[in-house]
Amino acid sequence: MRRTSLAELLTRIALACAAAAVLLVCGALAAEETEPLADNAEAIAPAKAAETQDDAITLAKEEDLPAIAKANKVVIKQVGPDEEEITIGARELLKQIREALTVKKTEPSGGENKYTLTFFLDDKPVREVWVYEDGEWGIMRPEGTSWTLGSNEKLADLIDDLLERADNPSVDETDDEDLDIGDDDADDDD
Repeated sequence: MRRTSLAELLTRIALACAAAAVLLVCGALAAEETEPLADNAEAIAPAKAAETQDDAITLAKEEDLPAIAKANKVVIKQVGPDEEEITIGARELLKQIREALTVKKTEPSGGENKYTLTFFLDDKPVREVWVYEDGEWGIMRPEGTSWTLGSNEKLADLIDDLLERADNPSVDETDDEDLDIGDDDADDDD
């Protein structure tokens, strides 16, 4: 029978400890990969109810606009008899729309929705925004009032321009991929 020297025994113990450390690190990395990423759609909390306009403005600044900033497309629907729908995926156009959503305490007018903007991260809706003809806007809330969060004529003008470009491609100076026109088959009677 062969006797193991102290040096050999210490070497074996060191190798066993090193192997255990590697297994622990690999296990931690595997667990880390299964956790949701910050940019993942599941990490975006849904819109919350707001009891007052001030609460809604705070939510817009702290949660809603950051959630909208993560969106990679927006579906714009014109509400009413001239219903139209377009999907925008171009980063520059998304940026222009986001920048036009300026938060400013504005007296609610009690107008009517002209547009809805539904922002998506991939195929998951992130937020829905209502817009009046004059550019007054707010976030659709799950319960209670969907308070006015601001008013910006540039928002309404931008949406009108995007719908015009979709209706008349000769007006569109952007790449064809910038506008994804979604027909609602309303014009099939022609």
